[in-house]
Amino acid sequence: MWALLGMSANVPMDIRFGLPRARAVPDDGKYIDRAMADKRRIRKQSAVIPWRKAGKSIQVMLITSRDTARWVLPKGTIESNMSPAASAAREAEEEAGVSGTVVEKPIGSYNYVKTLRKGGEKCNVEVFTMRVAKVKDEWPEMADRSRKWMSFPQAAKRVNEKDLKRLLLIAARKLP
Repeated sequence: MWALLGMSANVPMDIRFGLPRARAVPDDGKYIDRAMADKRRIRKQSAVIPWRKAGKSIQVMLITSRDTARWVLPKGTIESNMSPAASAAREAEEEAGVSGTVVEKPIGSYNYVKTLRKGGEKCNVEVFTMRVAKVKDEWPEMADRSRKWMSFPQAAKRVNEKDLKRLLLIAARKLP
């Protein structure tokens, strides 16, 4: 039967539909399937919710991701020589050109899966709030990303991850 379909019996199958499981080829050329991605280690990351007061309202800054131009928080892998909060603050400077005061206690975390182009790796992101004190006109990743100030409800509508939407709305209620 497999030969008639031009497939090998060794192809991973999606049992629900009787079809070959989706696979992708990341940059290193090795095939990855969803089952393999599920077994990988979870990458620990940290992020900040950069915020400021604008008149009587509070705004949050989102940035675009490099690959897909989705709206995201500044985030990255936690540096081994830094606390998660300090690492998140560094990412905010590099990715968004903002600096300020980071609250050391996280407001929560969310999970997401990196794009298959980046290996389909699972990530757990610990999220901190940062009151922005300085916005730079030039920053390291300005050619790769856009940034935008918006209300918390607007930001919650623009991000894709359900748990991140929830964290943005929680942060809006907790900030002064």
